[in-house]
Amino acid sequence: APRTSRASLVKGSRFQANAVAQQALIAHWQSIVKSLNNFFKVLRANY
Repeated sequence: APRTSRASLVKGSRFQANAVAQQALIAHWQSIVKSLNNFFKVLRANY
């Protein structure tokens, strides 16, 4: 019985870590898109 509960606990924590990693990745790409948007705004203003 303890073995199955430990396995599900590990699976749950791994899922949590995966979700956190995905969140960080999304935030990372969002900041890249934001800076690209600003860059294009500057280009549009200059030309």
